[in-house]
Amino acid sequence: MQATEVEQALCASTAEVLETMFFTEMLSGVGPSEMAGPLTAARLAFHGDRSGSFMVIFPVKTARSLAAGFLGLDEDAIP
Repeated sequence: MQATEVEQALCASTAEVLETMFFTEMLSGVGPSEMAGPLTAARLAFHGDRSGSFMVIFPVKTARSLAAGFLGLDEDAIP
């Protein structure tokens, strides 16, 4: 699988997960100004025929929004 195929597959699967589990959509072309303020990160390691890791970094405000959508709560209810 070529790098562009991997990128396309990651974008498609990320968009589907965000829409179905978090009730939000994926934005592209986010610049540094949107990444200002406190950040949070998550890393997932995987092992098998192909091993590696996947990491996402985003603003804490975005994490609260995603958690609220996933849990069906108002953002104010997320610590």
